[in-house]
Amino acid sequence: MSPWPSFLQDRNPEAIKITLPDGRHFDGKSWRTTPFEVAEKISRGLADAAIAAKVNGEV
Repeated sequence: MSPWPSFLQDRNPEAIKITLPDGRHFDGKSWRTTPFEVAEKISRGLADAAIAAKVNGEV
């Protein structure tokens, strides 16, 4: 069994500000908002096609 579900459940989410490449911003929650949700803010096609994400400079 993967440790991720309990690992994520044990984290307290905090409000975060997410900046998209075009400069737009939106609010999210640390440990809850997913790269898929961020990609959807850009376009549904990108969200469906993306296979990797960079978070805080790390892939």
